[in-house]
Order: sequence, then structure tokens, then C-alpha cells
Amino acid sequence: MSYDHVIFDNDGVLLDSTTEALEWMERFRVEEAKRLGGQMTLEQSRKVFKANTAQEIRKIAEETGLTVSQLR
Repeated sequence: MSYDHVIFDNDGVLLDSTTEALEWMERFRVEEAKRLGGQMTLEQSRKVFKANTAQEIRKIAEETGLTVSQLR
């Protein structure tokens, strides 16, 4: 997967970053995990979004059967 652009919206002006507003992204991540052969819950999807360290991401990857690259 590659990106053409990245938008940083630290103050929530462009995208409401409340949990409810980002639920579509969490559901998408769960469906994408299935497509890639992994198993992910909504809670694990939320943890990916909120992870602060590489160790947290590696732990989620291990739990879901995905690689770190697939979690991006």
C-alpha cells in the first residue's frame, strides 16, 4: 500500500476525531484484516489507532496473525 498524500489534523478541524466519528475506520481495519487472513476485533482495531510504541503494534500484530506492515 502506498500513499500519495498525508494530512495531519491535530486539532480535529478537518476530521472529527472522536471515537464515534472514526468508527468507520475501525470497521474497515477489521474487514481488511479478514481479507489479509488475520482476525481482528474492534477493540484491537482501536488499539492500533491509539498505539504509542512499536512494541504495542508488534503485540497487536502477533494477536491478530498479521504483520506489522499489514497493520498500517
